[in-house]
Amino acid sequence: MNFLFPYLARWKTINWTRYHQLFTRLAEKGHEVYVLQPPKSNMMETNFQEIDVEVPKNLHLIEVPLNEALWNTKMPLNKLMKKGYYAVNCSKKIKEIVKEKKIDAMMLYNIPQYFMMGHDCVTIFDYADDYMDMLKKELGPAGNPLVMGLATKMLRNMIQRSEIVLSVSYVLAKSINGWNSDVVVLPNG
Repeated sequence: MNFLFPYLARWKTINWTRYHQLFTRLAEKGHEVYVLQPPKSNMMETNFQEIDVEVPKNLHLIEVPLNEALWNTKMPLNKLMKKGYYAVNCSKKIKEIVKEKKIDAMMLYNIPQYFMMGHDCVTIFDYADDYMDMLKKELGPAGNPLVMGLATKMLRNMIQRSEIVLSVSYVLAKSINGWNSDVVVLPNG
């Protein structure tokens, strides 16, 4: 099978995630895995602190081009703004790769990826964290009921539109009970 994973961070970083585990294992089993990633950044987050690691030969890292000046400019709500900017710019690249590489399935995992929905392949949504709680903390005072309501609707829509929904825990799976009746718990490790 051919998998597409639009990652919101750099792949070769010190922050090893469940996605590294999942997609490395899929590649090692012979599947083709295409990982989209944003350009290098001056952000000090661990998911942008790069290290030299080997990847399986059929795990392909594809950098999505972005305006370098804008990408490296510090702005209010920096992390959220950059994830949104990258996610919106990924959509065109996803369309190209789905067609060119004959992608069977694409995995999404966070609210900014809402703009990546609707391509001609199976969509898997991985509910790996309490996104609403994280978003409220990251937004601070900007996390008003209107913004949080919109984010909740976006998340619900992503989960409802996905053919496969995974959750990292039974607690998170229960929290979206009713949004999608077929949530499969796939714990870390």
